[in-house]
Amino acid sequence: RQYRPDFWVKWRGGEELYYEVKSGYIAQKDITKWRRLSQRYPSVKLVLAVPKIPRQGKFKNKVDAGKKYLDHIWEVNVDYKKLGIKI
Repeated sequence: RQYRPDFWVKWRGGEELYYEVKSGYIAQKDITKWRRLSQRYPSVKLVLAVPKIPRQGKFKNKVDAGKKYLDHIWEVNVDYKKLGIKI
């Protein structure tokens, strides 16, 4: 099976990041994909983009379980608010 994150971005400084966008549900198969990606391609930086970092519940548990395979988690709602974008 193949896994492709949602976006690939090469920044001006040369840094390459892959973005996975989730709106509120993360399945165990997503975490498995992230784990396999990090094992096979350790130099790949994967960023999880979520509307808001969850504080409790199943979504928080899944995010916590996948953190070790992610470069970082981007809470897009905060940046959208700074730009005046409503989601």
